Amino acid sequence: MPDSELRWNIEDLIPHRGRMLLLDDILKLDTEAAVSSTRVKATWPLVDGISVSSLILVELAAQTCGLCNGLGRIHDQGENSDKKGFLVGVKQAVFHVASLPVGTKIITEAVNRFKFDSFREIEGVSRVGSDVVCEVTLQVMQASDEDNEQWAESRG
Repeated sequence: MPDSELRWNIEDLIPHRGRMLLLDDILKLDTEAAVSSTRVKATWPLVDGISVSSLILVELAAQTCGLCNGLGRIHDQGENSDKKGFLVGVKQAVFHVASLPVGTKIITEAVNRFKFDSFREIEGVSRVGSDVVCEVTLQVMQASDEDNEQWAESRG
């Protein structure tokens, strides 16, 4: 992976903002795979004040793969392109923990395993230290131009 790929900010690559932006850092990035790092925050969705449900690991995989898909979009359509994607299915999920305490550092790797037109199948693995805490296979669709226009209009 060229070092120049790490020049991107997370916000350049995915649309998430505020408390729904779960990622802290990009560790590795190219147009097919990404690795992210984050720490569980008390402000995240699904946090009960002490820990977060392991279901959040599905979103971590989706956002991590959004990094490489966002990079691919920029390479294909330019920096000012405005494409959103939708998580349309969880094909498989294996959770090795029920929850993660606030402050836990999570490393997530996500890879595009299958592409057809705007459809992607993603494999994601999240780790805490050397322990695998979640393995998921997700299905995502890139939004059409019409979907993007409707999304932009709904945001005012």
